[in-house]
Amino acid sequence: PEAIFRYLFDHPDFKHLRHVWAIKDPQAIRRFKAEFRDHPRVRFVPRDGSSYWRALSTSRVLFNNATFPPAFGKRESQLYVNTWHGTPLKRMGFDIPDGAVESANTLRNFLMADYLLAANDTMREQMYEGAYRLCNIYRGRIIEEGYPRIDRQMLTEPQRTRLREELREAGITVGELPLVLYAPTWRGTSFTDPEADAEELLRRTAALQAGLGSDFRVLLRPHQAVQAVLEASPTLARDLVPSTIPTNVLLGAAAGLVTDYSSVLFDFLATGRPIGFLTPDADEYTRSRGTYAPIDELPGPISADAHTVGGELRALLHTKTAHPRYAEWAARFAPFEDGRATERIVDIVLRGRVEE
Repeated sequence: PEAIFRYLFDHPDFKHLRHVWAIKDPQAIRRFKAEFRDHPRVRFVPRDGSSYWRALSTSRVLFNNATFPPAFGKRESQLYVNTWHGTPLKRMGFDIPDGAVESANTLRNFLMADYLLAANDTMREQMYEGAYRLCNIYRGRIIEEGYPRIDRQMLTEPQRTRLREELREAGITVGELPLVLYAPTWRGTSFTDPEADAEELLRRTAALQAGLGSDFRVLLRPHQAVQAVLEASPTLARDLVPSTIPTNVLLGAAAGLVTDYSSVLFDFLATGRPIGFLTPDADEYTRSRGTYAPIDELPGPISADAHTVGGELRALLHTKTAHPRYAEWAARFAPFEDGRATERIVDIVLRGRVEE
């Protein structure tokens, strides 16, 4: 949604639009207020307050990368675009135990939406049509034109410079070293009760740094569900990227990525830069949640040991060689990522253009 918002905000043919953001994270609210405080076309509402429900009920166009609450029902005059939040590696919807119960509101939102965004064939077929059983019942349109948030990874040199300035302003020392982002997914039974082991993440981040050596700087970007918990840990302050910096901007600036089962791996494939996979709980995760691809077939070095992953990623970075499976994965999961996905989606959704 942020990528789409910034496109609409910057283009003259959409200067008539007024934008209402519903944001929960206090740091994100402060950042957006600092940027748009005096702008007459942008305002903010606190999630779940009366102003939120009024905006949700009266806005002509709705964008969401997750779900609206069960109490909301879209009016016929409203246009709803659900972008979702990435191509999933982990199993989703009816493909997980108790998926029918857990997916009720997600499925309701998908069926309400006029448009669903898919970054690739797999996301459309495996997630929307398969895991959420939308095949032959969804009456809207699935747009398969790439992912707006990945457009945000196409950074200019001034944008790269500004990112490093933001990190320094947040008290994170990066110097001029190439950045490697460590972005694990969340653990736990729900977003409201995530596992957030600060000491374990600190140990893994330190071990990755040791494996990569002094030529690189490792930064930690946890899942948003655990970010607030970890921000209270002073031991992580030197490595933890503030939540106000968008993940895809970080990915655009990173020379390499370390993750586990997070959808950011698919976003990062668009950069052509190497990925390492730190999966100490692979057997347990496969049993309890499950993944759509076997862990040992991921497109990069895989290990339960952080130091090992760091060392193998360092070798790829220094030699500028690609992992044997990387090109196949990039062709399959990032085929449309040319930096113009947002424009194509806006053309379809709001300009009413159709393919020739």
